[in-house]
Amino acid sequence: MKVKTTAITCLLLLVSALAPAAYAQSPAATLSGRVVDPQGAAIDNAAVEVTHKTTGARRSTTTNDEGAFSIAGLAVGAYTASVTAPGFATTRFDEVVLVVGQTASLDIALAVESPNEIVEVDDVQAPLIQTVTSVVGGVVGENEIETLPLNGRNFLELALLIPGNSPAPVM
Repeated sequence: MKVKTTAITCLLLLVSALAPAAYAQSPAATLSGRVVDPQGAAIDNAAVEVTHKTTGARRSTTTNDEGAFSIAGLAVGAYTASVTAPGFATTRFDEVVLVVGQTASLDIALAVESPNEIVEVDDVQAPLIQTVTSVVGGVVGENEIETLPLNGRNFLELALLIPGNSPAPVM
């Protein structure tokens, strides 16, 4: 009986030790950036809010004294982002698309406020080169999945389409 209790205790310790690693691999993305005025000076305490277009889930934060913000753990998909600060026009980004594992950067220059002015930006694209992390990763699009032939129907070969990936060595 004592051996069984010890085995269960070891198993629980192992599961609790691996739980943070499993959470770190969740399908989420991060949106970060910097908010500045027209001359490039940082705007602190600017309100940044993102809204998931499909679910309507909202997350918000404020910028620090250097104008930087970061919202981690966002579900993948399309977002609407808005930035407001006293004395500046509200800026809204209608198409911020986040993919799995992405750390997107959204640097924003707020315009000086005119009465009832809202600046809307329709097209926001993530940079093609990731300069924040060195993770090898990406998203294989629906078109590639449907149209590319797979040798032996092994869907894992689609991962080789991501630059930097290579097949595991055979031992």
